[in-house]
Amino acid sequence: MAQARSKTVPEKVLEFVDMSAAMAEKAASVLSRQEEMEKQAADLIPTAVDELLKAKLIEPEEKQAALDALKNPVRALQILIKTARTKTDDNSFTLGSPATNGHAEKRANAGSGPYAGRRLGDGEEPESFRIFRQRLMGNG
Repeated sequence: MAQARSKTVPEKVLEFVDMSAAMAEKAASVLSRQEEMEKQAADLIPTAVDELLKAKLIEPEEKQAALDALKNPVRALQILIKTARTKTDDNSFTLGSPATNGHAEKRANAGSGPYAGRRLGDGEEPESFRIFRQRLMGNG
């Protein structure tokens, strides 16, 4: 079997220089992409803080602290998580219950009409007056 010829010292030096150059190019490429992302993030931070102010998620006196906090990626993610939780909590709170048949029953006249205070025809009396009269007579 033929043994592979071992490289000479000058060949090893040239191979090392070639590999070093390739690593330096790759590192420069990675560094360039990192710098570009940091620049884009720095450009977006003031807009993000303005949107937080508009949404009333921070107070005006907290603006500078928010600008500083968003420069740190870990802190920015913590703020995002807290904002999401706040938004979820706000959405879970509801008032009242849905109306039935397109509108809720009006208690002012307790009649079958779709709105309170409707006029009654001759001989009609509001349900509330009928109940009042029954109770007055001792029948209710």
